[in-house]
Amino acid sequence: MQIDPQLDLMAVTGKHIAEVEADGAELFLSVNGSQFFGGNAALTKAQELASLNTALKAIGLTEKDILIDDVRMDQGGVFGKSSSVRYRIKVICRTLKLVSEALNVLTHQKQVSLDETIWVFSNEDSLRDGWLKIASQNARASAQLLSETHDLILSSVHRIFEGQPERKEYGTQSYFSGSQMAFKAFADLGAPETPEVGHTKAITTLVTIVYKIMRKDDAPV
Repeated sequence: MQIDPQLDLMAVTGKHIAEVEADGAELFLSVNGSQFFGGNAALTKAQELASLNTALKAIGLTEKDILIDDVRMDQGGVFGKSSSVRYRIKVICRTLKLVSEALNVLTHQKQVSLDETIWVFSNEDSLRDGWLKIASQNARASAQLLSETHDLILSSVHRIFEGQPERKEYGTQSYFSGSQMAFKAFADLGAPETPEVGHTKAITTLVTIVYKIMRKDDAPV
């Protein structure tokens, strides 16, 4: 809270913290191959990818959910006959159940590592207006309380603006980062065949309202 008696202004910031659970994720995988194939055709033609592709489709993923994101060959390889090819695969899991099942598939795949997990919060935008409203109400309630405490009257709104949202994410993705060895080690610890996963994002919405104020003694009768 800031009060400027010379300008007759008071600035108050309202805050609302909400937790949103992810409802899906995009998994980015690296797969080492022995032969180069371009485009999504590699998913069926490259031996190292074919078994992964088949296993992912068996849990309900489709061709639209399994994509070649990038292909790289080592500098010593001959085009089309490279001895070392690294495929980067994007796997789109539209539910947390599919995320769990896809991670379980990875524990049985050789030459596969999980490079990155991007969690999807499909309902975040639809909830944002509600968070702004609550943060604004909190700011107004604080302003009313402070004005009463300091014998002030809120005259009108001079300015209102939204602060930069603060986000903090936490979940289970760290258990699944790394190589095939990491996947196997997790399974050897006695994890369930299809482990439950989840990821939550805490979002702090900030709204600052600047009020024009006057002292009660100065208010017109």
